[in-house]
Amino acid sequence: MPTKMVLEGGVEPVSSLQEGVDATLRLVADAQLDGVSGHYFNGLAPAEPHPQAHDQSARRQLRELSDRLCGLT
Repeated sequence: MPTKMVLEGGVEPVSSLQEGVDATLRLVADAQLDGVSGHYFNGLAPAEPHPQAHDQSARRQLRELSDRLCGLT
């Protein structure tokens, strides 16, 4: 989506703001997704995550870095 962070980062948005709103709203309000957790979506469609999402070491490093940057450690 063309958010401020994406635009300031020089990244070309891959979806419109409305497409992002529609996808987010579906995840929040669609009764068919009640109880769905731990799944990945690309817009409105279920998707497979990047292989790195399954890498326990990468996940641990990301968590540690996030905690440090947020002042939680």
